Amino acid sequence: MVAGPAVEEVERLRRIALSSIDTGTTGGVTGSHWFGTMTVKINLMKTVEDRLAADLVAAAGIIRTQADSELLAVSLLTVLLLALTALISVICVRDITRPLADLSQAMVRLAGNDLETAVPALERRDEFGDMSRALLLFKESGARYRSLIDSAPVGVVIFVHGKIVLANRAAADLFGVESAESLVGKTIAELAHPEEVETAQERLDTIVAEKISAPSAERKIVRADGGIRDVGVRSNYLRWMGYQVVEAEDGPSALTFLKLQAPDLVITDLMMPGGMNGAELARQAKNQHPDLGFIFISGYADAANKVAADLDQGVRVLGKPFSQEDLAAALRDVLDEQRGG
Repeated sequence: MVAGPAVEEVERLRRIALSSIDTGTTGGVTGSHWFGTMTVKINLMKTVEDRLAADLVAAAGIIRTQADSELLAVSLLTVLLLALTALISVICVRDITRPLADLSQAMVRLAGNDLETAVPALERRDEFGDMSRALLLFKESGARYRSLIDSAPVGVVIFVHGKIVLANRAAADLFGVESAESLVGKTIAELAHPEEVETAQERLDTIVAEKISAPSAERKIVRADGGIRDVGVRSNYLRWMGYQVVEAEDGPSALTFLKLQAPDLVITDLMMPGGMNGAELARQAKNQHPDLGFIFISGYADAANKVAADLDQGVRVLGKPFSQEDLAAALRDVLDEQRGG
């Protein structure tokens, strides 16, 4: 609000001007007095306007300063929240990727037969803990499987993609190497006799392709010392063909069984452990069961044929090495002869 003598004088002059319509007189007010008084009032109003403008500018400046401060605070808070979010994300990702990477590495090592590998994250109570406990069961199962293979009295080798990944002590002795680990990584071509490589590889390919248990056969192998041995590639071929099979460790054990039961035929090696060879076993068995059939397996064909001739009918000789077809044919021949076919 504008106040003061000049303002009051302007108001008095305004009333005089308004009343002059009725009175017809200006009361002695001159034009110069009117304009001079109005100029003073206008200057007062200008002063007020300038003051208001200055106050408005100052207030705007304060508001802007406050706004800038608040914007800076909001910006800093936003950056802080973003940084915190990023940190939480990194922690969450690491909490997922680290145990996953540990589990993956453990799986790879276990798949490579490293049964000493520790299984991580077993203490966790989430999905990773469940995966770790499942992996532990796999490891324990693998250890039991490995123990069974190691304790097997016959040579066992396991091939993956054409190379040995696991072998037992008996296999190491068979091939004449210091340890089973020294066989790991070797191929059939490195172990089989040159004459047997192609046949042995075909056999392995058939097992892998058809996912079946391969029938037995005789194969030559080359030992580390350069020696050559005929070995039986063992399986359940006879059972696979539908025959009932009873196994005996040696000749005396076979005779003990023959006193209790008469089988259709006996398959035996000419040279056996236990103090009794195949020929003596056959003679004593024939005394008990004259119609009993015999198949001799021997690397000494002449000697085996002589024994077979002495025993007359129901006897066949399989010379080493022989195939599964050879064995099947000999079985059929002996059984057919017994039946009068």
